[in-house]
Amino acid sequence: MLAAGVAHEINNPLAVVIGNLELGLQSMDDISERFGDAEPMRELRDDLEGARDAAERVRQITLDLRIFSRSEEAKTTKVDVRRVLE
Repeated sequence: MLAAGVAHEINNPLAVVIGNLELGLQSMDDISERFGDAEPMRELRDDLEGARDAAERVRQITLDLRIFSRSEEAKTTKVDVRRVLE
């Protein structure tokens, strides 16, 4: 339960961070189209992409925590293998 709770609490602000990074990257595209793609713009884009990649890594960790938190449920659940295979 603790792992699921922590994952949930991390995911809420993380969704905002990822969303804002995506908006920032879209804005970078618009600015680059209007004013050119100077070196500082490329560096900023690289920084934003790196931050987005790191945030996606955190998202994957929280998904793993949620899966881990459900492992106890899986141990007590019976599965009809024939139905699954069908």
